[in-house]
Amino acid sequence: MTDVKVKVFFSYSHEDESLRDELAKHLKPLERQNKIEAWHDRKIDPGTDWREELDRQLNSADIILLLVSPSFVHSDFCYCTELEQARKRHDAGEACIIPIFLRPLDLEALEGTPLQTLQGLPEPSKPITKWDNRDEALVLVARGIRIAVSKIQQEKERRQVTQSRELMRQSSLSGRVPDEYYIKRDEAQGTSEADVLIVTVTKIESHAVLQTFEQTTGRRTTAQSIDNRLYFNLGEVNGAKVFLTQSEMGSGGLDASLLTVRKGIDSLSPTAVIMAGIAFGINDQKQAIGEILVTEQLRLYDLQRMGTQDVQPQIILRGDKPHASPWLINHFKSADLLWDGARVRFGVVLTGEKLVDNIDFREQLRSFEPEAIGGEMEGGGLYVACQDKKVDWILVKAICDWADGNKAQDKDARQQTAAQNAAAFVLEALQLAAINWQQRRGKTTKATPNPELHRENANQEVVLPALVMARRSLAILEEQAAGYGKLQIPTHLRIDLEEKRREVAELEARLRDGESNG
Repeated sequence: MTDVKVKVFFSYSHEDESLRDELAKHLKPLERQNKIEAWHDRKIDPGTDWREELDRQLNSADIILLLVSPSFVHSDFCYCTELEQARKRHDAGEACIIPIFLRPLDLEALEGTPLQTLQGLPEPSKPITKWDNRDEALVLVARGIRIAVSKIQQEKERRQVTQSRELMRQSSLSGRVPDEYYIKRDEAQGTSEADVLIVTVTKIESHAVLQTFEQTTGRRTTAQSIDNRLYFNLGEVNGAKVFLTQSEMGSGGLDASLLTVRKGIDSLSPTAVIMAGIAFGINDQKQAIGEILVTEQLRLYDLQRMGTQDVQPQIILRGDKPHASPWLINHFKSADLLWDGARVRFGVVLTGEKLVDNIDFREQLRSFEPEAIGGEMEGGGLYVACQDKKVDWILVKAICDWADGNKAQDKDARQQTAAQNAAAFVLEALQLAAINWQQRRGKTTKATPNPELHRENANQEVVLPALVMARRSLAILEEQAAGYGKLQIPTHLRIDLEEKRREVAELEARLRDGESNG
């Protein structure tokens, strides 16, 4: 199911306001789950053109609830204006009308209108006020609305999948993105420098970010091809130019986070890189699905030394626990003070190349790092790329499972909840206060993109994980090349091999220099 909110519009007579409020209470769980965004005219701000705002909300609603009563039928505005607009959108397939029968009335006198022809809730013969227990009636109404919400979300997901497949098909066939998604070069001047680059991995994560930002900015996201890679321009948030790119899973593979972030920094020169998405939790007794984990430090668990203790093999983690950028940690902690969404935890996050779904292995990782609040797979590449390029970074992911062998349980729903929460909190932080990005850019001295890796930057904390990832990438490239004859290796693969071999050699030299100087 998609993580897009379904917009719900209340059409009602003010004489039925108390019943509207009672229904809204039963729909509150759907709002808390970020499944719906409910609106009625009491939400119009003072000084706003009420008719213009009401038309805007009605014309953008996915579900229109007609709260039917004698007062609704008596109101010319409800019955003649709102009902007619709703009917046109329903007939065009743009919205779903659901009559909600509040009080008794003669429906036979309304022949030919949606009030008589459409299936309503709870049922015309027994409206809500005729029930001995109104909550029982409202529960039935809320369940019916929830089913409609689910169907609309599934349809939105189907359209998004179709749209994405067509985009990728046209892109792969023609080497370019279709015009309706593409920022033409003359329009893109000045847009290829980002203040913030958001990095995601899965489609669910990417959709959550795209939809969260589109709903807030009101601007349709556009794809921009830069240096043979697609980036999504999310627009400006509080003065910050924000872009999104998607990585493959893991840190060290081809197009995984290390390479993705490094390319993004070279192409967009962001001041900050934020990785947003889903993670596994450590303790299902003290944590909850959807809780947000913000990295203060990373623990790279793939860097290990095999030793012995009391004649028994012992695994010892190597390397330091790198810190996320202090000012970003402070900024997100400040955002948490005003955040009223899912709980946010700050602390140490485990990161490695393994997809963890075994409780014994999870507990082993936990024994390595008792302070860990969760784990994921891409943080190592994020850290190495940003540290090497001198760019600020932070990782924000929410819990979607417990890495206990039950990852498939409610997988889609859990991942969507987690991805939506992480995306919403990232947006909350960016909206918190305007940041002088030019000033921050001046404080961040970034390395100039250069194939030469300078010896004076040798630092075991950075070089060792980078070397592990580079060797893994080289092994993948060499495996691909082995499938060709020596003279048939494609030019691009030959170039990638040469560059990756040179990178491995340079990293090995930096590591040796660092160890000898240490």
